[in-house]
Order: sequence, then C-alpha cells, then structure tokens
Amino acid sequence: MQTPAVDSDVRTIMREVTDNLTRNLREALAAALEKQLTESLTQALLESEFYRKISTDMRDGLRRIYREMNEARSAGSEEALLSDKAVADKLFKDASEQLSAVLRQTEDAANTIMEVVERLQERQQENAALLEKAHRGRITPAEWQRVIESNRILGEDLTTLMTAMSFQDLTGQRIKKAVSAMRQLESTVLELYLSSGVMMKAYEEKPGQDIAHIEEQARAAVADLKQKVEGSELKGPSTDGCQQGDIDDLLAQFGL
Repeated sequence: MQTPAVDSDVRTIMREVTDNLTRNLREALAAALEKQLTESLTQALLESEFYRKISTDMRDGLRRIYREMNEARSAGSEEALLSDKAVADKLFKDASEQLSAVLRQTEDAANTIMEVVERLQERQQENAALLEKAHRGRITPAEWQRVIESNRILGEDLTTLMTAMSFQDLTGQRIKKAVSAMRQLESTVLELYLSSGVMMKAYEEKPGQDIAHIEEQARAAVADLKQKVEGSELKGPSTDGCQQGDIDDLLAQFGL
C-alpha cells in the first residue's frame, strides 16, 4: 500500500506531465494554426491581387472599346470625346442613326437616278424619231430646235446623275470608318478574351504562380494567336468558314 507521500509525488508528476503535454500541444496547435492562417491569408491576398489585375485589365480594355466607338461616332468633329458612360448610353442609338443615314442617302440617290433614267429613256425615243426625220430630210426648224433643247437637257440630266452618284463617297466613308472601328473592337475584344482566359486557366492549374509570370505567358499567347490570325487574313477571305474554324481551333489550344 502506497503511503500518502508517494501518492502526492505521483500526482505531482502526473500534473507536471499533463501541464507539459498541454503546453506542447497548445504550442504545436498554435504553430500549425498560424502556418495554416498564414498560407490561407497569403493565398487569399494572391487571389485578390490576381483577380484585381484581371478586373483592371478588363476595365482598361472596355475603356479602349468605348473610346474607339466614340471616336468612330464623332470622327471629323471638333467636339471633345464624350465620357465612357455617355458613350455607353448612346452607343446603340448612334449606331442606328448612322445606319439610317446611310440608308436614307442610298434610297434618295437611287430614286433620283431612277427618275433621270426614265426621263432619258423617253427623250431617247423622241430623239430617235426626230433623227430619223432628219435623215430623210423631212425635219422642220421647230423639230431641230427640240433636238437642240433635248441635248441641253441631256447634259443637265447627266450632271444630276453624277451628283446623285456621289452619295457613295459619303456613305463609303461612313462604312469604312465603321468597318475600321469594328476591326479594332474585334481585335481588342479578342485580346481581352484571350489574355484573361489564359491567365485564369494558368492560375487555376498552378495557384502559386507569380502574377507577373502569368501575365508574360498571356501576352505571349495573345501575340502568337494574333500573328496566326493576321497570317490567315492575309490569305484572303474564306468562303467556307475555314478561317473562323482556324481561329476556334487556336482558341481551343489555350483551353478557351
């Protein structure tokens, strides 16, 4: 049978062991928790910085798109460029107005040309009859005067035709500006889509990658794709949809 002194010593030893074990466990848990929290916070900060960069790039790209649209809309004007918000509000309205203006000019010119051609056809028939009489020597002085007057009117009608046909200069300029703007927009949108897609795909595969390295990879991918697309365009337009298929294949190579 143990004496009270021995029991006291055992309890003291057990208490010291328990205290040491508790302290060691607490320190180990604290260290593990600190490490885990540090890693989680670091990962969260990296993700926050990564997506902030994506968001900034997207905003910059959209700002370029709005600016390009505004410049195309106000080309030739001395007014200052509208704000991005104003451009966004007016975008579809302005596009509709530009297309409506082209349609009106084309329709007006077509109507004028048709009217002049109809008059010329009638006058040609009349002149043919008068010239036939002149050939037979049966034309009167009054009829000769009608031929002279008809020739004068013919000159005026030809001038009217030339003026009416000049509509294509104005509409052509508008269409060329629109096409140029759309090509620039297409390039910007493609660059935004590809760069953001490549960056997000690379980050998902290796979350610990340096953002600057991911950006460098994205820029290289964008440059490679744009070079291939431009090379495809130099071969001329495709009538069977192969060019778009080539672009889709290239996008698929980057997982997009």
